[in-house]
Amino acid sequence: MNRFADLLYSFIAIPVINTILPFLSIFHPKIRRRLTEEDAAMQHIAGLPKKQTRILFHAASMGELEQCVPIIHAIHELQPNIEIVVSCMSPSGYSHACNLPEVFAAVYLPVDTVRNARRFFDGVNVDVMIIDRYDVWPNHMREAQKRNIQVHLINATMPSMGQYRFIRARVRELYNSLTTITAVDAPDAATLSAFLGRPIPYRPDTRIDRVIERISEPDVHIQTFKRSDVATIILGSSWPPDEELVIVALASMASPQLRLIVVPHEPTEAAIAKIERHITCTRLSVATPTTDGHIVVDNIGSLLSLYSIADAAFVGGGFGAGVHSVTEPAGYGIPIACGPNFERSRDALALREQGALSVLTTLDMTKDWIHNSVLNVTSRQLRGERARAFLDSHTGSSRDYAQDIIASLNVQ
Repeated sequence: MNRFADLLYSFIAIPVINTILPFLSIFHPKIRRRLTEEDAAMQHIAGLPKKQTRILFHAASMGELEQCVPIIHAIHELQPNIEIVVSCMSPSGYSHACNLPEVFAAVYLPVDTVRNARRFFDGVNVDVMIIDRYDVWPNHMREAQKRNIQVHLINATMPSMGQYRFIRARVRELYNSLTTITAVDAPDAATLSAFLGRPIPYRPDTRIDRVIERISEPDVHIQTFKRSDVATIILGSSWPPDEELVIVALASMASPQLRLIVVPHEPTEAAIAKIERHITCTRLSVATPTTDGHIVVDNIGSLLSLYSIADAAFVGGGFGAGVHSVTEPAGYGIPIACGPNFERSRDALALREQGALSVLTTLDMTKDWIHNSVLNVTSRQLRGERARAFLDSHTGSSRDYAQDIIASLNVQ
């Protein structure tokens, strides 16, 4: 990005966006909520005296924040006096940050104007900033540099904006201004190294540490639904094409040894009613541990816990934009299957290579998977062990990051 484009970005494009947001908030509740909470959060943190070293974690949304959580836990364990601040772009991430006990304060990262960046760093008053994955904003980075604030990019992936020739040079300059960059895996490290013209190290995704953390905290209520007399398949984060394939396969097999628990990605009344028309099932909200037959989940937030009572998982999304998280069922050591659109998921690619994940596209393939990988106990255990072994071999990054961050601050 040349000087003219830089000025266009900082003094025309971004200020225009900043100006129209209040107008858009009239029609969009999420924007309205964000603007209201953003002002209140900044006023709150500006009034808090800084008593210790202060670290800022920035995560664009809930998914990125979950990657940061195990690092936050590790820092708090190693140095409990450090003040940890979290900034987000989305209301869901902000709400989650507010509920983390180790977090000193949560704020929104404002629109990337020069004035907003200056006010933001005045308010948060941090010594170091950790950005997860990709959410690097030019004016905020310039302001951090002016204040000698270290900025570390973790779990980094190749920035999509770096693919456009007319701004590649500016994106490269922006990334090279960061204190450190650590990629999320070897392929991304190689891509970033080629793009930036210098070696970029990598560490396994800290999200795996978070999955392991959450697995260690089982939901007692969900555990009461575990059964040993049937093989339970969780159809997780499902969409209609996933549901049709698996439900038809189960119906054609008509095996009393199988139980299906369907967890729709969007559990609307219409979605649940459609599932109920295709398979006889009980809603989780009214089911009990003695309920026989299949179950459909009519709430949100139960999927990870439900994997703990599963013998196998079919993860949805593979017939649409892309498969959802396969990492969570892998943590429970169970065989996994999904539809054909899985190549954007690094973990899905790796689990398939390990023989823990099967890609299914037809009814016959699905029936074979159920017969050979679910009902066959020996095969089921072998594939499940491969899944868990993959996760176990990729843990520990969070503590390494925490130790490096603390060391960079010379905290005693």
